[in-house]
Amino acid sequence: MKRSTDNRRSPAEIKADLQSHYGGLADKKPDGHAARQFLHKAYQNYSVKGGEENGRSLP
Repeated sequence: MKRSTDNRRSPAEIKADLQSHYGGLADKKPDGHAARQFLHKAYQNYSVKGGEENGRSLP
């Protein structure tokens, strides 16, 4: 069942709500642990050893 257009918010109202909700977050700095976690490389310690894994040879 479709929603009535009487209850639907306009795109401008949605954008204004998002700006008011997330706008204040841009001024805040993350704590030190979060900043370090954000900057480290993903899969930093990942490596494949031996050339064969799960019975398959790697190219």
